[in-house]
Amino acid sequence: MTTREQAETALRAGRLSEAADLYDTLCNHHPQDADCWARLGDLRAALGQFNRSIEALQRAVALQPQQAGWWGNLGASQLDHGQLESAIASFRESLRLSADQPGIHYNLGAALTHLGQLDEALASYRQALALRPEFAEAWLNLGSLHSQRREYDLAMRAAEEALRLRPAYPEAMNNLGQALAALERHDEAIARYRAALGITPDYPEAHSNLAASLVYRAQLHEAANHARRAFQRQPPFWPAANNLGNALIRLGEIGEAIAVLAAVPADSPNHDTAQDNLLLALNYDPAQTPETIAAAHRRWGGRIRRSATAAPRREHRRLRIGYLSPDFSSHSVAFFIEPVLRHHDREHFEIAAYADLAGADDVTRRLQGQVEHWRAVHALDDRSLTALIRDDEIDILVDLAGHLRSNRLRVFAERAAPIQATYLGYPNTTGLESMDFCITDDILDPPGSETLYTEKLLRLPTGFACYQPPADAPAVAPPPAIANGYITFGSFHTLAKINAAVVERWSSLLQRLPDARLRLQTFGLSDPSVREKIRNAFAAHGIAPGRIDMHPESSLLDYLRAHGQVDIGLDTLPWSGHTTTCHALWMGVPTITLAGNRHAGRLG
Repeated sequence: MTTREQAETALRAGRLSEAADLYDTLCNHHPQDADCWARLGDLRAALGQFNRSIEALQRAVALQPQQAGWWGNLGASQLDHGQLESAIASFRESLRLSADQPGIHYNLGAALTHLGQLDEALASYRQALALRPEFAEAWLNLGSLHSQRREYDLAMRAAEEALRLRPAYPEAMNNLGQALAALERHDEAIARYRAALGITPDYPEAHSNLAASLVYRAQLHEAANHARRAFQRQPPFWPAANNLGNALIRLGEIGEAIAVLAAVPADSPNHDTAQDNLLLALNYDPAQTPETIAAAHRRWGGRIRRSATAAPRREHRRLRIGYLSPDFSSHSVAFFIEPVLRHHDREHFEIAAYADLAGADDVTRRLQGQVEHWRAVHALDDRSLTALIRDDEIDILVDLAGHLRSNRLRVFAERAAPIQATYLGYPNTTGLESMDFCITDDILDPPGSETLYTEKLLRLPTGFACYQPPADAPAVAPPPAIANGYITFGSFHTLAKINAAVVERWSSLLQRLPDARLRLQTFGLSDPSVREKIRNAFAAHGIAPGRIDMHPESSLLDYLRAHGQVDIGLDTLPWSGHTTTCHALWMGVPTITLAGNRHAGRLG
């Protein structure tokens, strides 16, 4: 039996390594045999030996450069080996020789996506589908690309087409879930993630994405469990770390959240978001000093790429001020920004709002009427948003999110406007040298606080913020103690603010007033395991479980009405209440607060 026959026999028997070695011998004995080199290249690729595959296929195409298929195989090995530019060149040569190759258009789209050339990648996937409309994998990748471009309706349609072609396709179910979640249709997204896990139980992306949507539905312990399942793989599935950290913050497990988020390596694709969540978590941690938190923000800012040139300042009849926020909706920011927008001096200022919203509600529509220019920017990436703001010739751009979710701080790092300020949404420095001002007052940031900020502090003489109460707030109720015969303390703060020191302080009040009760109402208290955890925390200080009344988050009207069940509100440290305190005072509930040692702790 000849060496070639032995190689073919080994190949038919599935002994790929043996076949590859035999073809290696053949190629050495017949170095001008292009087909032999091509076969060797394919075998090395099948064995995952992409560098050796590339060498063999390069020999093949050098001998017979007109073979379109060999160029395509060479590009595939280069793509798998991370040689993206070379892979693109090989795919394009293959398509020059034979354009009607849907698989090569598909692979070219994948390589272009890795290089961030999204418009060209989109064209490649569309060409693949024009040639083979039933190409489910191409529909899948097309949907992922649309999500990356923030085109979520198109992403959803592409995923649905992939599922029509292949109903039991967990990756397409996951992609559809992501598009639905981006459109804030979390219940539908959860159903899709669960369906994907029903087919592939150990699917880390689906576990991680399910965790993110479960957080939105206040199923916090289940969210943390799914994120842990994905994260604790070996090696760790790092994208799940961010969703785990977010769930832990919502649960008030701040120390564990910080540890998880701080571990995300710099080369992980979700490192930037994890860093935002890490900085957010530091604000909740009683163990952190203002100085250590400020240093962490500065380190973050020092790593952000900054534009070499500032946006030009142009002369206008009126100064153009732009406000950028993901929270122009039924969100706490709206209670403070609406009066600002409404009462701007229109003779001297022209106002624009850049709304990074997936959808609109009644508050959104009301805010839209308070500005001259409304820009819906949710579909724009940072580069496109920066260009839009510059094209609008904004003089002063104001950030309302800081390091909170969906922030666009990288737009500010690019100097989208000549003057830039942060205000209202986040109780700390951004850490960006390109952020010129932080708008505050001398109560939140007394003299000496300047060392904690990269921004210059712009202290408003009349106070940091003006609260606009809800127009349909119910009437103030009489103190419930009159009818009950005992005091009811209350808190509507997020669980992240109710740390061990807060529980100890509140327990001391309940110990001194043995008839008093504590009413808690907030996001996450619909979860039985969360309620059990809180009862146990107070029981450790001798407070009977029956003295703690817990209620889940409700509609705004019901939440305001619930203040009628509270005699005295209790504030938190190190991050005190702001909107919650304003609501409590408006509803006639006196609130006890302590002045902390940082902006976040002095809001009360």
